[in-house]
Amino acid sequence: MFNPVVHDWPEHKRTLVSFWSSVALRSGAYRDNPMAAHRPHPIEAGHFDHWLGLWRETADEVLSPSHAALFAGYASRIARSLRYGLGLD
Repeated sequence: MFNPVVHDWPEHKRTLVSFWSSVALRSGAYRDNPMAAHRPHPIEAGHFDHWLGLWRETADEVLSPSHAALFAGYASRIARSLRYGLGLD
């Protein structure tokens, strides 16, 4: 799903770090529009289920239980917002 549309992985990773630091730390580092960034891509509802499963699995592996739950909550709310904005709900 990602490889065909992400042409510069190091830059994309910087964007992701900026986004998640803004979400989790309220850093204000991310100033783009996630809805606009995702709208042109052929995203389906099932992609969100898959992504959230991977996200939760990884969070459980690398974070404490309380931090994993916190990040899973952030991810769920973001996914719900994107799904709604993309007309998938």
